[in-house]
Parts: sequence; C-alpha cells; structure tokens
Amino acid sequence: MIERYDEYLRVYYADGHSEIADEDIRSYIKKNKGKQGYKNPVLVNSQWLYPTVDQKDYLCCWIDLEQLDEDNEFYIHLLRQKGIYQKAISIYLKQKEKSFKKDD
Repeated sequence: MIERYDEYLRVYYADGHSEIADEDIRSYIKKNKGKQGYKNPVLVNSQWLYPTVDQKDYLCCWIDLEQLDEDNEFYIHLLRQKGIYQKAISIYLKQKEKSFKKDD
C-alpha cells in the first residue's frame, strides 16, 4: 500500500515493514498513462496498485489487490486501521468481476 504526503510517499510492504520514499506519486501516474484496467492502476516495485479514491485527492491510498487474494492478515489489519478495508473489498470484487467477464 502507498500513502501520499506532500513531498514523499510512505510505502507499506507485505512483510509488515514500511519506509519513506522521497518520490511523488504523480511520476508513477504519468508513467502508466494509458494502462487499461479498473481505476487506472500504477506500477510500483513490480506490483499493480489501485487508487482507493480519485488519484488527485490527497487522501488517496494505492492498494495491492493481490494481497487480498493471499489473505495477508497484516495487510487486512492495515486496511482496517486506515479505514479503507470496505473500499478495498469493493475494488477487489469489481476487478475480479471484470477479469471473469474478460475470460468469457
């Protein structure tokens, strides 16, 4: 998961640690323009991350839907702590529905 701050990002990893990155999320958004998919995900560290709200909103967090597939307890706890678990589930279900329709 990624949280945006004014001049940096906080990146949360699946193993439970987090780090501060001196980067701007807008650079990832620009790099991934034209990427087809639900909510226009961004590619960060080889993972597709999906925005929880409009990407221009400073409250936007980017989440890794694959962690929900893996039932990662730390990740689920983090999403609940940030108050975005229900939103994450909604995005996850929409993405799964889209992938099933694509397979038909």
